[in-house]
Amino acid sequence: MRKRRKSGKSQSEEGYTK
Repeated sequence: MRKRRKSGKSQSEEGYTK
């Protein structure tokens, strides 16, 4: 699990969700 970074972009969301 990557760092939870809610930048607003879906890319960031998917990164922290995976």
